[in-house]
Amino acid sequence: MRRFVKQNNTRETSPVLVTKLGTRLPGNMKIWFTNQKFQSFIDRPRQCVKCYSFMHPSRVCEKSPICPSCGEIHSGICQSPQKCINCQGEHSVTSRGCPFYIKKQNILELKGRNHLTTAEARRIYTQSAKFNYAAAVKANTPSNAIEGQISEKMETMPLKMNEKIEAIAQTINAKMEQQATMLVEMFERLVGSLLQNLSAVNKLGGVTISPSR
Repeated sequence: MRRFVKQNNTRETSPVLVTKLGTRLPGNMKIWFTNQKFQSFIDRPRQCVKCYSFMHPSRVCEKSPICPSCGEIHSGICQSPQKCINCQGEHSVTSRGCPFYIKKQNILELKGRNHLTTAEARRIYTQSAKFNYAAAVKANTPSNAIEGQISEKMETMPLKMNEKIEAIAQTINAKMEQQATMLVEMFERLVGSLLQNLSAVNKLGGVTISPSR
């Protein structure tokens, strides 16, 4: 919820933290005869400003202050490359894009939205991360095997296609040769029959012609 302001006042105000007993957060609540909307409070990771660790507050830190840019102990302007002491990445230790910071933020969000303790949220987040990694590896293994099978089939496919085409061509050639032989035989029989008929006609007319091919 936000602070009460006077009517027609456009001044921006910071949110107000309200603690309610129980495990269920209502969407709104009447306070001083006004209906106020509520949102879950998601805390941000607390970081020591001396050693920049997320494990303890600054007031109990006994370490020497370090440079937030390179992570080393020195004085004056930093001339070294940026390096995070938490994730060993090439960025400053205060970067909101640090994987370590994002992990802490996700744990706190899980804690706030599900009414868990920090230890419970950390345990659930760690188990979920391990499960997601194992599932990704397990899902990726069959995928690689399938890709290998597909590649092998793609390589053997042209050979099989050539073999089938050659077999079909041989079958077609054999049938065409067979049909050509049958046509020649039919033509020869037709010619022989015509010559026999012509010889019979000539005999009836008194002229004898011997059939010849």
